[in-house]
Amino acid sequence: MNKLSALERMAVYGDSLQYMDLEHAQTLIEINGEPDDMLDMVNDERARYGARPLVLSQELMCSAQAKSDDMYNRDYYSHVDPDGNRSRYAENIAMGQATLHAVFEAWRTSSGHHANMIDRRWQRLGIGYNNRLWTQHFS
Repeated sequence: MNKLSALERMAVYGDSLQYMDLEHAQTLIEINGEPDDMLDMVNDERARYGARPLVLSQELMCSAQAKSDDMYNRDYYSHVDPDGNRSRYAENIAMGQATLHAVFEAWRTSSGHHANMIDRRWQRLGIGYNNRLWTQHFS
């Protein structure tokens, strides 16, 4: 495992977030849209169900980006990584969608993913993207 991958894994599992910053986490998302675009779509959906709006979180942006990077770098697609670890956050993942709108629609029309998006317990959101591997983290 290369050094960057190890640091990214630390961010995913909450061991240390000091190695990643919001700028890094946003870089790949900006290829297909701004994080605020996803936040707006999620908050519009939440409003339809009477849930309060979420805010973007630097911590969750970093962890979601690290999850997408880890799935890409280690060639897996799962909530559980090859070492058997899970994120400490509520998580939506998707694979293959080319745009924020497409992945949002896939999550919106999937009952489990949709339930995460509108869950009234959540206050914060992070979004990750790497080569059509998408992650949302909620807390």
